[in-house]
Order: sequence, then structure tokens, then C-alpha cells
Amino acid sequence: MNATKWRETTEAIRHLPGGPPRYRVKDIDAAGPGEWDREWYYHPRPYETTECVEIDPDSRGEQVRAALAALAAVGVPVAAVGKLVRVVGWLRPGVAPDAEPGAAADGGAR
Repeated sequence: MNATKWRETTEAIRHLPGGPPRYRVKDIDAAGPGEWDREWYYHPRPYETTECVEIDPDSRGEQVRAALAALAAVGVPVAAVGKLVRVVGWLRPGVAPDAEPGAAADGGAR
């Protein structure tokens, strides 16, 4: 996904009703996702190496619907994974968007 779409994504999530939800980033070179964060103004960056961003909206369901609607308006690839919303930056060949971050095409971890 390009930097413009990432900026539009972070702006949309940053302005959700109830405040921005927490998220964690999975870098293409990392074994797994990083730590949870809530700061959306300066992060998540760098965009060029972001495999995915997992967003943890509140459990009321209102923010989940608002997040999915905001992301649909931006037009970014999204997958619902359990209670998380995943924005996909890089999709590995043969790996589904809802697979565990860093999964290999054969289903194993990289």
C-alpha cells in the first residue's frame, strides 16, 4: 500500500468517535507484531515496511463499525480477525489477509 493510503488510513482512524483505538504494527522484517500503541499522529511509520496494522476497537461494537466504515471510505484492504481489524500493507503471495502476521504461504511462520 502506498504512503498516501497509509496517511488517509491513519487520519481516518485518528478521528474515530470515542478517540483513536490502540494498534500494533507488523513490519515485513519482524517475526511478529510490535507492542500496542495509541498514538496515531506520528505513528505508524515507516509505511514502506509495514506489513499490516492491527487495530483493537472497543468492545461496544460502535467503534468497530465506525472503523470499518472509515477504512472502506479510504479504500484500503481490510480483514476482520477475531476482535481486531487488520489493515494490510503487504500481502505475501499465497497468504490470506486474515492469516497470522508473518505467515508463510505453506501456513507456517517465516
